[in-house]
Amino acid sequence: MDQQRQDFIASVCNAVSSCLNEHVEAVLYCGQDAYELLTQVFRRDFTESDLRAATAQHHRELAGAMSEMLEVPVDQAFAEEAVRSALWRWAGAWTGRRGKRKGGLAETLAHRHERR
Repeated sequence: MDQQRQDFIASVCNAVSSCLNEHVEAVLYCGQDAYELLTQVFRRDFTESDLRAATAQHHRELAGAMSEMLEVPVDQAFAEEAVRSALWRWAGAWTGRRGKRKGGLAETLAHRHERR
């Protein structure tokens, strides 16, 4: 797996797990949990395009998988917002021109922290 793919998976899965953690405070979910949910709906090699093209059916399926994992009801709107938030976070990590990432995700986030 190339570095850009690793960064994408890490960013998206960490964002989705953050949404899960905001929804249920009793358990701490991690990126691996989110990866398992996303691959149930979008297949193992999902891409940014897959997430951007997600349909209402995808969001319903993701909500169902989330409900099962969290053991509390999750609606379609929550699942859709989790995907949207993950894509927003991923897009925010892009800093270079012509589709090139300036360093890895950790470097990008460290740079952002230094600017604050």
